[in-house]
Amino acid sequence: MRVLGILVLLASTAYAQKSPWSEGVTDDQKAKAKVLLDAGNAKFVEHDYTAALESYTAAVAIWDHPAIRFNMVRCLVQLGRNLEAADNLDKALQYGAAPLEAQIYDEALGYQKLLASQIATVTVSCGQAGVQLTLDGKAIATCPGRATQRVLAGPHELVGAKSGLLTRKVDVVAIGGEAKELDIKLD
Repeated sequence: MRVLGILVLLASTAYAQKSPWSEGVTDDQKAKAKVLLDAGNAKFVEHDYTAALESYTAAVAIWDHPAIRFNMVRCLVQLGRNLEAADNLDKALQYGAAPLEAQIYDEALGYQKLLASQIATVTVSCGQAGVQLTLDGKAIATCPGRATQRVLAGPHELVGAKSGLLTRKVDVVAIGGEAKELDIKLD
């Protein structure tokens, strides 16, 4: 099973010298992270992705190893949290193939392709001082400025607001794998 492949990988690389993902991590921290990884792996095999994710998240808080991050990605995809999965996949792949077995690295690249087709990048700029920008109801910038955010493909709502000016609402359709740039100006 691939989850066990990561377990073996982590055990064999846990004490690797001079790897960026092990720098500053003590043997005690590695051992604690491995206990949490094992617990997460057991829950993953049982298809309890929420509990597995909790264990992996606790393990990453102790030792941010790319293999543990990739297990988080697997859980997040199973839970339909693809935007979070993509963010964690970026972290899992930041050192390339080195911290992962070849089969696991290939699987990670497959997830990267899958998630890229489901996620878009929206960049918003605005030159008017004091305008508040929100995307899907969440603040992303105060103008003047520029903000970039990854979003799931599909419809989104961008709003620019400032007292004394007309609020502007823009419906944004994000297409997976593409970037969209918008400049907002209020009247």
